[in-house]
Amino acid sequence: MGPARAFPAFPLVARTLPHPNARQRHRPSPGRTRDGETDVNHDSFVRVRKPYVMLVRIEPGEEPAALGLRELSGAVRVVHVRHPIPACERMRVLRPLVVIVGESVRAWAMPCLEEAATDVDAAVLPLGPLVATEALRDWLRRALERGLERRARKQTGSAGRAAGGGAASR
Repeated sequence: MGPARAFPAFPLVARTLPHPNARQRHRPSPGRTRDGETDVNHDSFVRVRKPYVMLVRIEPGEEPAALGLRELSGAVRVVHVRHPIPACERMRVLRPLVVIVGESVRAWAMPCLEEAATDVDAAVLPLGPLVATEALRDWLRRALERGLERRARKQTGSAGRAAGGGAASR
């Protein structure tokens, strides 16, 4: 048997499937029309993702009700991370706006979490007995608003520098 019969249950058949739109199949390369002019109709998508709130050492279902995360479920994505060291790595990938640290995180892990949060410009709230639970919801909303404003300023600032508005291009 030759290579065409390697899997007898799946015989290889050489045939072309009909294309749903035969005119589209023979279209020139994207961006050019048949007469050689550039095509002005380009498809592009801008993906806007929801901001992340990272909970470290807070299990799903054990979130403080005073945070109001259920009310914000349509506006933010909540990510639970069980251990602080992997949380530091995930912060650099996901870039959350807010990091809420559970009471059971040990003191030696806090500098790592704070450094990673500073790198991604995230607000950190370590929960504990001295944190006023009635102020958590307002703190979270303010932290999300500030984080979104800071990131918007950074994006417009970097777009201005890339367009030649910065001092480095002169």
